[in-house]
Amino acid sequence: MATKAARPPLNLAELPSLVLDIIVDHVARHDDADGAPLLEQFPSDLFALTATCRSLRHAALKTLVRYYTVARVHGKSKWLMLDLAFWPEGLASDPTYICALEAVDGAEQRLAGRLLPFSVTPTDPAELKRGKPRYLAVPSSWVRGIHLRQEVVRYAKERRVIAFETVLASLRSLQWIQFGTGTPAEWMQRTLREPGMASQLLKLEFAHAAAENLAWLASVSLPNVRVFRVHGHDASIYQHLPDLPSCQVLELDCELQIVTVDALRRFLDLTTHLEVLKITTPVELPRRVLALVDLDAEFPLRFSRMERVLLGARTYRQLVPANGSRTALRIKHLRLIDDVGMSLPIPLHWLDSLPNLMSLDLDHLDGTGVFLLPQNVVQIAALPRLRYLDAVVYPRADVGDEGWDLDDESGSGSSQVDGSGAGESDGGENGDSHCLQGVQFPALVFARSSRHLFYLLHCATLPALLEAAVIVDAEPATVHLPTMPILDNLVLVSETGLDRRHLPLTLASDLTVVTPQLSGLHCHVPVNFAHTLAHPTIDDLTMPSPSWNRLRGSIDLPALANLAIVTPTHHRAEPVRHLQVLESGRASTTLHTITFPNPMSMDLTAVWDLTNLPAIDDFAAFNLAILAKGGDGNVRLAYSRASPGVWTELLGAHVDGAVNQATIVIQNTDVPIDRDMVVAVGQWAVLEKAPRVCIEVPADVYHALGVKRIVEDLQAEYGGAGLTVEAKVLSEVRTTDQ
Repeated sequence: MATKAARPPLNLAELPSLVLDIIVDHVARHDDADGAPLLEQFPSDLFALTATCRSLRHAALKTLVRYYTVARVHGKSKWLMLDLAFWPEGLASDPTYICALEAVDGAEQRLAGRLLPFSVTPTDPAELKRGKPRYLAVPSSWVRGIHLRQEVVRYAKERRVIAFETVLASLRSLQWIQFGTGTPAEWMQRTLREPGMASQLLKLEFAHAAAENLAWLASVSLPNVRVFRVHGHDASIYQHLPDLPSCQVLELDCELQIVTVDALRRFLDLTTHLEVLKITTPVELPRRVLALVDLDAEFPLRFSRMERVLLGARTYRQLVPANGSRTALRIKHLRLIDDVGMSLPIPLHWLDSLPNLMSLDLDHLDGTGVFLLPQNVVQIAALPRLRYLDAVVYPRADVGDEGWDLDDESGSGSSQVDGSGAGESDGGENGDSHCLQGVQFPALVFARSSRHLFYLLHCATLPALLEAAVIVDAEPATVHLPTMPILDNLVLVSETGLDRRHLPLTLASDLTVVTPQLSGLHCHVPVNFAHTLAHPTIDDLTMPSPSWNRLRGSIDLPALANLAIVTPTHHRAEPVRHLQVLESGRASTTLHTITFPNPMSMDLTAVWDLTNLPAIDDFAAFNLAILAKGGDGNVRLAYSRASPGVWTELLGAHVDGAVNQATIVIQNTDVPIDRDMVVAVGQWAVLEKAPRVCIEVPADVYHALGVKRIVEDLQAEYGGAGLTVEAKVLSEVRTTDQ
């Protein structure tokens, strides 16, 4: 008796997609009497299918989208849309609520359990009829957060939608709410007054709320909110924050006015349990109010749990314990914004109370703010965990700690102290400063400061520093650098503008010695190099056009891959005069990208140099101009493998002056001639009213590449436009005129 071969197991992936759709559809329907799908509160069977194989997951998600479409997104909004599910006709009154989540492209690659938590926004059910983006429906218990916008109110008033209170009542797992732009105060208050809502929230945010919208917050209690944020400079919190007994993160990008004793006490009580405090604008805190509260006696634990603080410098001085006690020792990240209106040194005892500091950021712009003195540098150098430093250093100050007492009643700055003189002496050989011996920042990986800091440290070694930014002021300057053995990126920049009479600055240090592993050198101010610009590892170079033009000798950057020539900070651009230092150095074989990110011009010599670079893949220029005036008007373009990446940008540039001739120079047979590129030069010459195009070529190349035919075709195409096209064969005395 013959044995029948066993059938191979069925592979779902080999089934037609239509068959898979039928299988999944059968699972979804649960065939009831009238054949309509019986939609459950939780489509557990369909979600179970999404967790099997890729083929069934794709089919199951498609079916979920088909049966559970409840809303659509507006335009390119990043927010997902939420509303109560509207089931098939006759089921709209079903009290079972299901909410909508977006079915994004590639949803078939996700397991249903990975779709949450989601942020969702109420929308108009009428949008269902317009259809096209489709959404998965999930139980309302899955929704953790919602974003309320002004459109919600408009829909509620103008269209027939379910009252939003009904939606809120179904969201028993809601943990955070963000009130968006333009949400009326009445709507926000109604939301927070929903039974149980205030107690279940863990996070509450106000995005760009109007100033008058937040006056009601003083009477609100949010017992479990851990994160409270207000964004938008138009907003204002007058006197009282809400009651936030469990808050750990308070971020206010708005005006905060603490003008009563009760308001001050509520705020100080809040600081006893906060871990993060960020207030990005000056706080109005009059002295007369501050004098009525004994801070140390009533609130000895203020700021005691904080690890991250962003605050105005004056407010920090007024409120933060700085007496070396345990109350301020946990701060790891400190940023002080300018609310002093003058230039003042940071008090020494502030830093003594912050041994755990990991980042220090002192705003000091336009001559006002807080800065460091050399003795502060000694203090912070001893901090074992300091990784980030952004603060200017001056060698001396015209005023000491007493300058902090010169403020007026409102907390604005006084004109009695002028911070512009804080750094008048040069932080080097001409100043009062000297090189600090034995100073080491063991953990510092980022430093952005004035050149005075780097001079103070130029005898030191910074073993962990990866990025350094030197801020150059308006004085004649020499920049000295410490040894930074693993530095990856060095930036020279100015914030206040430089006097042209004092330029350029001089970089005195030998980069190959002090920065042996440097990858990026970015100079945004004119600079002279005391040593030859040579380095084995620099691959990314930014240079102002005046400094670049002074590099007449060769540079030795064998790893250079990217070059950006820029307009100096606060200066007008100087035309790029040449690029021959690249041709003569090893960088010519590695450089593949050149960019002019600012409006820039090139003279004809620089154009020729650029087209001679053999390895350029990409040349990008913003608002480029070619200077053809003042010379013979002959635009010479070297033809090479890099030409397609360079010529297109050059031929699209504005030409300043008259072009008398466009010359294409073909030097060898290594690269076949791209006829379209040559035709593009002819088109450009016609547009610029140039009378002649010349192809300059050796005799062997002339015959090998078929230059004669190209010249004939070009002459036939553009001769009628008054353009003469010729080939100049270099080994022959005469010019072959076609």
